[in-house]
Amino acid sequence: MNNVAQEYGTALFMLASEEDDVETYREGLAVLKKAFLDEPDYMLFISSPSIPLTQRLESIATVFANNLCDNLLSFVMLLCEKGRLDCFEDAEKTFEALYDESKRIINIKVKSAVALSDEQKSRLEEKLEQNYKSKVDTEYIVDSTLLGGVIIEADDNVIDGSLRHRMQQIKEVIGR
Repeated sequence: MNNVAQEYGTALFMLASEEDDVETYREGLAVLKKAFLDEPDYMLFISSPSIPLTQRLESIATVFANNLCDNLLSFVMLLCEKGRLDCFEDAEKTFEALYDESKRIINIKVKSAVALSDEQKSRLEEKLEQNYKSKVDTEYIVDSTLLGGVIIEADDNVIDGSLRHRMQQIKEVIGR
């Protein structure tokens, strides 16, 4: 993640916080993110220096005027003017990270060999919230390369409860 994108994301979060409207900004960023992912040709169009800047800015205003607050619309137009639309994704990630931090939300990835049931997910999330004393936003991933068990990644912590890891531990004990 580059520093310029972090600065843009931080400034946007600060502005949203000052206006006490962080949720509106998050929703707007989600609209932009989806639009840019769903229509990569549009992103190329508004990023292209061969197309007059006024035409690109008019396009942004026309496409997003009804879906974004004024400051978020101005933010996208600023990125376009400065030739920094390539920073959007990282700026959005910075905004989300600051949001999570402000709400004390920890993002967790849970990898398992098979899909977990809703009851298992609920119990796991409850335990994780108790352990971290925070809300958790959990992403579940089925990883067919796992033999069994789960691997939990939270920030910089990894809890490896996979069968492969346990077998490796046994191997190390036997090999001694």
